[in-house]
Amino acid sequence: MDRIKEMTDGIIRRLKTCPGLEDVRFVREYGAHDMEDPVTGWMAAVRITGTKLSRQYLGGYLTDDVRGDRYRATVELCVYAPARGSGTGLSEKVSAVLAGLKAADSDRLITDISASAIRFDQDLQAIYRTVTLGLDFCLTEEGHHAV
Repeated sequence: MDRIKEMTDGIIRRLKTCPGLEDVRFVREYGAHDMEDPVTGWMAAVRITGTKLSRQYLGGYLTDDVRGDRYRATVELCVYAPARGSGTGLSEKVSAVLAGLKAADSDRLITDISASAIRFDQDLQAIYRTVTLGLDFCLTEEGHHAV
């Protein structure tokens, strides 16, 4: 799970520098960073919601006898806007996230991206959309990753 977290963190670090996202505060939903309650500014909560592992022989362009593990991880970014602003600009922020993910994925790990409809979170008093990413990669026995 640490390698999946590291790869996700790398994508998020690069995403933070993309145009239109300078004012978004990125936090780990289940981590040391506190989520605002209620939400007072742009915030994106990052969470790894699932992982799948299958042991495979890789071979091919690596070598015929290299073994490794193929992982599939699902990551969600919940992009929040304060309810007091009626979510104005939320779809534009999510569009900036979607466009930024292409640039942030320098290792070409993202296999699919989707964005949810607009929703309201009563507890956080915020309007949000969820961006879901599928990450697909291999870790060889030597610890290097290959796509």
